[in-house]
Amino acid sequence: MDRALWQSVCEILGLSDTASKSPPRGRPVDYAAYSDLVLDHPKGIVLSQGARDEAASALKAQMVNGRPQQVHPESLPRIANFDLSGFSTDEIGRLDRWWDTEERNPMGLTQVTGDDFSDLRSRVLAAFDLMREADGELFGETLAIVDEIVLARPDGSQRFAYLAGSSFALWGGILINVDMHPDWTSIYKTLVHEAGHNLLFAIGREGGFVRNIVDEAYSSPVRDDPRPVDGIFHAAFVSARESRAFDRVLEWNETTGRLSQDEVSALDSLLDQSVIAFWQCCEALEQGASLTHLG
Repeated sequence: MDRALWQSVCEILGLSDTASKSPPRGRPVDYAAYSDLVLDHPKGIVLSQGARDEAASALKAQMVNGRPQQVHPESLPRIANFDLSGFSTDEIGRLDRWWDTEERNPMGLTQVTGDDFSDLRSRVLAAFDLMREADGELFGETLAIVDEIVLARPDGSQRFAYLAGSSFALWGGILINVDMHPDWTSIYKTLVHEAGHNLLFAIGREGGFVRNIVDEAYSSPVRDDPRPVDGIFHAAFVSARESRAFDRVLEWNETTGRLSQDEVSALDSLLDQSVIAFWQCCEALEQGASLTHLG
């Protein structure tokens, strides 16, 4: 993904192509700046020439100063607040623009205040610690995919409650709603779920999974509102990965006995929910999906 990003940036901006040899590690805000230049926003937002010029300048700066691709194999993703402590004003605008893409379902993103940021950050780190021990394969894959975790909370303008978010236009990023994650088990599910979306974005970078048009919506097992068939395909994929992840943790606990009975019960319940969601998604796809060869 990073190599393709920077090669395309070089072509669009007329820069010398050094990305094929050693591309810098792309950040979600880099993918957002690129998306500002090449993608039509689902809400029909049209950027000013000044905003497009700023996006181009940000990408040029990253080509010169970006982080190297080879980072420490166990470097955890950066955990940032949705505020100016970790992002510029332009970057906040891009993150908001490319996470909040559904006209009928505004997210109302705002910063996390008080002790809530440090509390949730601690639960995220605890979830990663357990993943490292219980499922090293998943841990390594997640670190390869996820570059940044942004903690935020809705401002009250949202239509539906949401747990988290990811976006092809913000590849490598995960958004987490601080108000919807009371313990590490819920964080664990979100990490697996959103990393799975990012993985599927990468797999489908050059081709889609379904031929159905975007306006063709069906009832989704994992969302309150009707979803495009591509969204249900994504839900099936990430539900399967959740099921595998919870099963691995429970198997690990059978050997180590590290988890409390309450934690085991919570994971059992999450496993059941994910398995049911997977089969419901499969049923919906069998009824309405027109799959591509890749799908």
